[in-house]
Amino acid sequence: MTPLKVGTVDQFRTVRNILERSNYTESAICERLKLESIYEFRSTLELETKSRTINDALDLLIALFMDGESVLEDQLTGLLTPAALENFEALGLIGRDDDYPGKCFTTAFLYPVESVYIASDRTIPANQKSQPMPDDVVYAAITANTRRFLAALPETSCGLFLDLCSGTGVAALIAAKRYATHAWSCDVTERSAQFAEFNRCLNEIENVTVARGDLYEAAQGRRFDRIVAHPPYIPAVREDKPRLFFRDGGEDGEVILQRIVEGLPDHLAPGGRFYAVTLATDREGENFEHRIRRWLGPASADFDVVLIAYELKRRPEDIIAVIVARGWMKHMNPTVELYERLKVTAVFYGAVMIHRKTSDRPCATARNLKSARVGREALEWLYEWETAAVQDNFKRSFLECRPTLAPNMKLIVTHTPEPEGLLPTEFTLKSDYPFVVNAACPSWLAVVLGACNGSRTAAEIFEEMKAQEVLDSNISREEFVDLLRVLGSNALIQIPQIPPLK
Repeated sequence: MTPLKVGTVDQFRTVRNILERSNYTESAICERLKLESIYEFRSTLELETKSRTINDALDLLIALFMDGESVLEDQLTGLLTPAALENFEALGLIGRDDDYPGKCFTTAFLYPVESVYIASDRTIPANQKSQPMPDDVVYAAITANTRRFLAALPETSCGLFLDLCSGTGVAALIAAKRYATHAWSCDVTERSAQFAEFNRCLNEIENVTVARGDLYEAAQGRRFDRIVAHPPYIPAVREDKPRLFFRDGGEDGEVILQRIVEGLPDHLAPGGRFYAVTLATDREGENFEHRIRRWLGPASADFDVVLIAYELKRRPEDIIAVIVARGWMKHMNPTVELYERLKVTAVFYGAVMIHRKTSDRPCATARNLKSARVGREALEWLYEWETAAVQDNFKRSFLECRPTLAPNMKLIVTHTPEPEGLLPTEFTLKSDYPFVVNAACPSWLAVVLGACNGSRTAAEIFEEMKAQEVLDSNISREEFVDLLRVLGSNALIQIPQIPPLK
């Protein structure tokens, strides 16, 4: 059970008014602490620095509800309204310790994020008294991981919105406040449901339903226009570590995500979309996006699958060979052992978008590695490009367009000394926006790219390259368009029909 209490409407409203009147907002906190973002916050206890000097109500609230410091009761009643302590206690936000008379501490962290107030579990013990962390601890909503999750979600209007593995309920609350007709916050633990309901009441958001259940079990058979999840994704292979609901994603880290994806055919409405941020793996013979298609089962052809990687780490094959050869297997991190057994070839961390089609067209499957300089728009742009590219008339229309080179594309040419002189021997395509590209390029493709200057159609470029014998004589127009489509998908070339990302 959480220490928080669902009080009366007036008690929640009073506390919210106290927070607002004390200027306890994201912008004011960031200005006071010289932070670029609320997500950069680290408590004084976490940083092991001295307590902050308390000069006003804002300092007090930061020290109490974000740092987790104990504060003098006289300070609290003196800097805030007389009703503050009474209402904080009524909602279970304030605790006392007989070993520290005259002092108060918060039973939960409480902070503003993305225009809502969110309470989550203390992960730092009060008054330096260590306590075991419950396995259903409610994860904070101002972490870097949560920031990436929230930043991946579009803020376009939708009807029914479902937040699975919802924790504090932050995604559902933001959706209900900004763009969803009604949002559902669902989590398997009672503790998360209690925190989410507390946060709903604190923000006085009526169009949110908080429910407890195992994934879709809590949704009671409904279909949703948008489903989102920030699921547990860390492989639970360490027997010496306690289980944590917010962290452990089953043996390979993908168990919860798999179950969510398997449920989409029954719970995502036509035209609806699913968004998640997760960690997953490519494996020999099956990349992550292809495994998602397998999870969708017989309904796979009804869905587009588009992934944007924030990080994609490839594991050199010789690392495992060295570990085995040197007899280090017994000392290996269990995750490394797991990845060896699963034949992992790369580790993906990023956003997943699955769209349920409304028309009878081929489905799209795509993945790219995005630049750190671009946000959620990269995912939406890639979806637009890939779904256009699978249309029956795409190849014909593409041949009629006049491709140009993207401004961030670079062709790096390496020259090496040869008997004939200094000759170009290696070509590399690079880009740092909107997608990260670093790929070897055959010399003939460099010539093709040089012709993409907007003066000729793709069909004219094809004929010119054929006449100059740049292209193999057996390559067809359709194969040439497929080549240009891949370049376009990586934002290396541009066509007027699909405007580039700015």
